[in-house]
Amino acid sequence: MRNLFLIDGASGTGKTDLINYISNYKINVSYVKKYSTRNVREYEKKIGEKLDLIHISEADFSKMNFEYFYNYGGKKYGFTKKQILDEFNYNEDVFIIVRDLEMIKKLKKDFNFLNVISIFIYTDKNLIIERLKRDNHSPEDIQFRIERLEIAYNSYLNNPAYYDEVLINSGSKRDYIKIINATYEKYISSQNIEQNYIFVLMSFNPIYNEIYDEFVDAAKLVDTKLIVKRIDKQRGDYRITDEILNNIAKSKLIICDLTDERPNVYYELGYARGLKKPVIACAKKGTKLHFDIKDFRTIFYSSSGELRKEISSEIKEHLF
Repeated sequence: MRNLFLIDGASGTGKTDLINYISNYKINVSYVKKYSTRNVREYEKKIGEKLDLIHISEADFSKMNFEYFYNYGGKKYGFTKKQILDEFNYNEDVFIIVRDLEMIKKLKKDFNFLNVISIFIYTDKNLIIERLKRDNHSPEDIQFRIERLEIAYNSYLNNPAYYDEVLINSGSKRDYIKIINATYEKYISSQNIEQNYIFVLMSFNPIYNEIYDEFVDAAKLVDTKLIVKRIDKQRGDYRITDEILNNIAKSKLIICDLTDERPNVYYELGYARGLKKPVIACAKKGTKLHFDIKDFRTIFYSSSGELRKEISSEIKEHLF
C-alpha cells in the first residue's frame, strides 16, 4: 500500500530537513508544496534548499479553491486534493508538512484508502534557540517562534493518540538521519533492499583485485554481517547488464572505483545515482574524473592500505 506521511512540529524542529533528505536520497518519494501567505525567510533563500511552500499574496490565496487550508502564526496555508493525487501518479510515498491537528485528522479520514502516517517532530527549546541565532534571526522572531513551539508541543501532549510516530531531533544531523531512515523503512513496501548488501562498481582488470579485496576487508571491519559483491564474483547464468542493474537496485550502499575511467562504470554510477543510492566514490590518485561527476565527493588513494581505512569509515557513516 502507498504511504502518505503527514509531518507536524514547530518551526525549527527539522521538518524541512526531513523533506530535503527524503527527496534527495530515497526513490519513488515526493512531497506536496503548499501555498502560503507568509513571507520567504532569509535562510530559505539558500541555494539548494528545497522548500514545501509556494508564496502568494492574501488576495491570490482567497481566489484559490483549497480543500485543505489552515491558519498558523497569523498566516494561511493551503493545498488541494489534486496536488496530492498528482504526486501519487509518479511516486509510492508522499510527504506533506501540516502544522494543524484538525487538518491531519481530515486528511486521515479523506485518504483512508492509503496508509496515512502522522509524525510529530520534537526538538528541545534551547536547541531551536541556538539554531535560530545561528541563522541570524532577530530576538523578536525567536520569541515569536518559541511561543509557537509551545503551542505545537501542547497540541501533541493533548492529542498523542493522533500521531503514529514521534521523531526526536537532538541537533545531531547524523542521529536525526538515522531516526528518519529507521522510521521510513518501517513503512516502505515497494523497495526490496537488502540491508547488509554493498555492491561494487569498478573495472574487472585483475590488477585491481587487490583494491576489491580492500573493499571487502573494510566492510568486515565495520560489521562481519555485511556482504560485499562485484558482479564477476557472482555465480550463475545471467545477462550481465541486467544483473548489474538488479544488484544496484537491491543494494543498501554502492562503492564505485572510477580508476581506469571505464564507460560501463560511469553508466552504472549514473543509474545508481538516479535511484538515489548512497555512493562511496573513489579513484587512484591521478585519475581524471569526467565533467559530470567531478563535483561529487571522491576519495583519492595512493595505496590499498590507505583506502581500506577510508572506505571503512565511510561505510560506518552511511550505514550506522
